Amino acid sequence: MRRPMRLLTATAMLLLAGCEQPNDPVSMHIPPKPLRLAAPESSYRLPDSERAKLQHGFDADALERLLSMIRPEMREDLLKHFQIGDAAGRPLGRIVQMYDPQLQSVLEEVWAPMWDDFPDEMLDARDDPFPGRAVARQRRDAARAGQRHQGS
Repeated sequence: MRRPMRLLTATAMLLLAGCEQPNDPVSMHIPPKPLRLAAPESSYRLPDSERAKLQHGFDADALERLLSMIRPEMREDLLKHFQIGDAAGRPLGRIVQMYDPQLQSVLEEVWAPMWDDFPDEMLDARDDPFPGRAVARQRRDAARAGQRHQGS
């Protein structure tokens, strides 16, 4: 009876030792840094060389505003998702949602030109995961209203 009890005790001690918190300064109790800066960096400009690599259909000025709103060390990673591709020419996955409402609002503007060639019905679709439809609809409606006023 003693032998199985010793084995059980040793096993329990090993399991408990494996669950101990490490004395590492990095822990789960340190909250991550927010992606968005407290205020946009007004001096940030998207370099012409990086603008030239953007995929067709994204609003470069809106993307520049979006990038100015996030931490500098994260800009390059975000920018790559809107550019033509990696060194092998493979595009990265598309950024379609940001969990910060202010960033999401600007992301909608970045995507809005993608909808320029689509019919109005596509702008009203609710099952499409791609952003920018509402902004595209507003721009389209404003352009039509402007044309009506010019014709009067």
